[in-house]
Amino acid sequence: MDTIVEITPERFREGLKIDEFVQRMTKNQELFEENYTTFELNEDDIAFVRDLDIRLNVAVLAEDWCGDVLRYLPAFARLAEVAQKWDVRIFYRDENVDLIDLCLKDGKYRAIPVFLFFDAEMNEVACLTEKPAAVYAIEANARQAFADEHPELPDAAAPLDDMSVDTRAAYVTFIRQFRADNRKRWQQLFVDEIRGKLQQAPHPRQSYP
Repeated sequence: MDTIVEITPERFREGLKIDEFVQRMTKNQELFEENYTTFELNEDDIAFVRDLDIRLNVAVLAEDWCGDVLRYLPAFARLAEVAQKWDVRIFYRDENVDLIDLCLKDGKYRAIPVFLFFDAEMNEVACLTEKPAAVYAIEANARQAFADEHPELPDAAAPLDDMSVDTRAAYVTFIRQFRADNRKRWQQLFVDEIRGKLQQAPHPRQSYP
């Protein structure tokens, strides 16, 4: 994208550094740190980020209660550490609805996390909302897998809001374990998608002073 986004350098600097966001977490801080500690970039991803060699300002919209934030922001922190030239600032979604509206899911949903990439002049070059596209399909298949595993539950394939209390409880247990089992794979898919976004960005190898 080459549109000028209405976020000034001053506004951008109001955001929290990643470490500040983690220190202020009132929920799930240990889980965030575990997801960070147990995820490592592969050599190809490290080489890509280092070879990219551009200065970027990255605004992240997040909340500490969000499972996708806990899954993908730690992986992004790994990328930013390798990049070194990325200035990452985190904004709470519920306090910054104007920023979240810059990158809505399907053009209408305020899903998080959002990763907004800007060049040195605060022109938007890429954005990613919520999670990798491939994960949506994987989670949809998980719903069917749950139904297949529980033929005794007549509403196992129903939307979550239409499930009985017992079926919903069983599904929540199932999907939490499913997501935990797939976390590292999904984090890698996230890194892959970030790479794809930056490869498609205008002048991805331009270096700013």
